[in-house]
Amino acid sequence: MKKIISYYLLPMIAILFGLSLVISSYVSGPPAGNTNAPGENTCFASPACHGGTPNTGTGFGEMTIMGGIPAGNFYFPDSSYDMMPYIVDTTKLKGGFQAVSRLTSGLNAGTITITEPTNTQLISGGGFDYAEQTATGAVQPVMSNMHDWMFNWKAPSAGAGTVTFYVAFVAANGNNAPSGDNIYTDTLVLYEGTVGINELNATPDFTIEKVYPLPAKDVVNIDFNSNKNLELYISVLDVKGRTVISAKQIQINSTNTTHQINIAELTGGIYFINVHQNGKPVIQQKIIKFNR
Repeated sequence: MKKIISYYLLPMIAILFGLSLVISSYVSGPPAGNTNAPGENTCFASPACHGGTPNTGTGFGEMTIMGGIPAGNFYFPDSSYDMMPYIVDTTKLKGGFQAVSRLTSGLNAGTITITEPTNTQLISGGGFDYAEQTATGAVQPVMSNMHDWMFNWKAPSAGAGTVTFYVAFVAANGNNAPSGDNIYTDTLVLYEGTVGINELNATPDFTIEKVYPLPAKDVVNIDFNSNKNLELYISVLDVKGRTVISAKQIQINSTNTTHQINIAELTGGIYFINVHQNGKPVIQQKIIKFNR
């Protein structure tokens, strides 16, 4: 009898153990091809992955550009953008994503570069490059209900045409099983613009040395560094690029370097400090606001 039980039970244990390893391993990033792009799955459709019909959870996932999506959803050839996929779900502990950029022809669009290797990684498969979370990045909520990641995307050269980002998100409960998770998908369509890179990326006469505290509750301090007398304007944008704190004029020089922004009236979440010089945005800095 013991031999019969062992004959059937041991293979089942091995299968369940292997399944557990597959599920657990996706914490460090899913295999290529799970962005919901044409011909791809999401983590819901992949075998032994996550349960939950996409976009039926209580939260949402979205791909945006640090500092806001350019007006008209235009990108500019050979320009670089800091892409920020993020997920908001008050019911889950862990988060993950996978993103790909494609041309209308279906080919890879532009170049993805990882700028935060602790939380984000680059993988390739099927002729495409994908950005996705690492194991550390799956458990780094910036707030109790929010995960965000960052990577750089260099737009393709002139003539490439429309680019679409496809991204799938997982808000997971961390039980190492397919049940109880939420899946979200998003697309971001960018149209080719005509402004040259030199017109966009003017070199400012200052740098931002430090922004603190992060996360912040009521006030954010900004330490500038410049050896010139400069007149700057500072505004605050939300993740959709909408102005939530109107532009404020400040003066900086070699001795007057620290300025404050009152964010007490903002709701908790991710925002961007936008610094303008000579009428043009030259520096953008992400900040995180605690819930009041």
